[in-house]
Amino acid sequence: MAFEIGPQIRYAPDGQRTYNKNGELVTHHGYFETLADQLAVFTRASVAYKQDGSQVASGVPRYEYARQPAPVWQDAFNVDQLAEYTSGGDVTATWVVSGGVLTGTGGTQATLIKNNLLLQDVEIEVNSDQADNGGIIARYQDNNNYYLLNVRDDTGTAGINIRLFKRVSGVFTAIAGVDLIWVRGTSKLIKFALHGSRIEAYFDGQRVISIEDTTFSGGGVGLRNTETDVASRYLDFKVYQAQQAAMVEEGATNLLTANQASVETNTAGFSTIDATISRDTTEHWNGTASLKIVYPGAAASERVTVGATGLTASRPYTFTVYLKGTEGSKIRLLLREMKTDGTILGESYSSDIVLTRAWQRAIVSRAFGAEGTRAECHIRNFAAGGPYAITV
Repeated sequence: MAFEIGPQIRYAPDGQRTYNKNGELVTHHGYFETLADQLAVFTRASVAYKQDGSQVASGVPRYEYARQPAPVWQDAFNVDQLAEYTSGGDVTATWVVSGGVLTGTGGTQATLIKNNLLLQDVEIEVNSDQADNGGIIARYQDNNNYYLLNVRDDTGTAGINIRLFKRVSGVFTAIAGVDLIWVRGTSKLIKFALHGSRIEAYFDGQRVISIEDTTFSGGGVGLRNTETDVASRYLDFKVYQAQQAAMVEEGATNLLTANQASVETNTAGFSTIDATISRDTTEHWNGTASLKIVYPGAAASERVTVGATGLTASRPYTFTVYLKGTEGSKIRLLLREMKTDGTILGESYSSDIVLTRAWQRAIVSRAFGAEGTRAECHIRNFAAGGPYAITV
């Protein structure tokens, strides 16, 4: 049964049908109903770690800052756009754009601030092949109040390569710093990231500074040069706005115990062969402590071992650590597949990991077979020669 409203629309139990003047069906809107409000429920059995190393409890969503894909400002210095900036500081520097390079010479705490660009959460990137005493400025309020990431190559004015300062009421206070290897003439990518109260610096993709500070919440961005007749050279300048993005999940569960994962209590659960371990509270990727390993270097395969049992067979597993150590030393990770009784079924090695004084993530994976229900994870030295230390 159906009834008509006009010659072209009909309502029937299966919905509304519309016909053209020739009686041909044009549209059919089927039956629908409004559903009740739907409530999403988040679950995660294990703890998780944010990109800054902080821990998120099980069952609690994890949110990350992420930069927008396109920069809000970029300058490749192919053309002179100095009119887009304001030159200032205690004593202004000489800023020149030529040949795809911005050079800053002289000045005292000289600044070059981008006009009409105020940001709270921001990531700033520059490539530089010469920095005598340069820097990146963020959350600039005025000449007496801002954050400064001071950058110097190895030939630059005496001082460590990357150092974070805040200038408050005209007074500079050092917050953090790291000494690296930067040969003058070698281009390095330096990133200054400010996400809420978390402030970080990256050197060629490796995070070298990560610290909390709440002095400034937003402001301008720019570059800096000071007290040198040797020019600092900037090959480009990019500014990205950042914001807290949607929840990010790795979809993985840490099968090590909480203490093995973060060494917050002691070093229980670790064993060694020809290496010594201790709990280090001066260096840590997350939490308040890390595992310090000292390799005597008398022979290859000095190691620290940790294991997990009761695994589900026929699944892929991954062993990963964040580490730093004696510059230039090499280590490898090993993931060993075993039966429940300890019989070795096979093992996989990571590629050679060259240590630096910056934190880096190392990883090795293996697909376990039908009998693989136990894992043994090694952190091994690469070859004889030492001693040297790493922090995990």
